[in-house]
Amino acid sequence: FFYKLDNLIAFTDWNGQQIDGAVENVAGLGDLADKWSAFGWNVIVVEDGHDFEKILAAFDIAKASEGKPSMILLKTEMGHGVDFMAGTHKWHGKAPSE
Repeated sequence: FFYKLDNLIAFTDWNGQQIDGAVENVAGLGDLADKWSAFGWNVIVVEDGHDFEKILAAFDIAKASEGKPSMILLKTEMGHGVDFMAGTHKWHGKAPSE
């Protein structure tokens, strides 16, 4: 990049789901880390995007990166922490009843 932009840090929630199902079954995106790298970004993948310590560690790595922007990819589980919502797209955009 001409302007370097090493002060730019972005996050993507990489949960593999969308409103109609698994991303790979509906509109496969391929490997997001490879795609961001191909565009010249420093890519940091957080395998457990629910772990705040790991997220903060990734943020520190991104802040120390020089010469290009950083993308932090957070691998998460949709509905994490709610037993009947976890891991499914069925609750995406749908409010639970009592």
